Amino acid sequence: MKVLKFGGSSVANPECIRSVAAIVLAAAKRDRIVVVVSAFQGVTNQLLQCAHLAEKGRTEYQKLFAQIAQKHRDAINTLIKKHNRRETLALLDERLKELEDVLHGMSLL
Repeated sequence: MKVLKFGGSSVANPECIRSVAAIVLAAAKRDRIVVVVSAFQGVTNQLLQCAHLAEKGRTEYQKLFAQIAQKHRDAINTLIKKHNRRETLALLDERLKELEDVLHGMSLL
């Protein structure tokens, strides 16, 4: 079994993600694989910044959260075929709502 790990710069934009997908598909033809991917480049730091802002009760976290959400929606819109996109966007929106609720809760405390 082979483990393939891709850091944030490997999934920085749709072109990079397509390259990763090609590598994964090629490796899967030769061996059993496990794939580990990091967050999009810069998103981990943005998430931490959101949490710090929310923790301090500063509403600026909402704008940063919206940027993170849009980055993910843009990636889906670019990478996923139209007939599969609606379901994927719905799953993303569920996860984003959970994160938004946590951030909101942090801002209230």
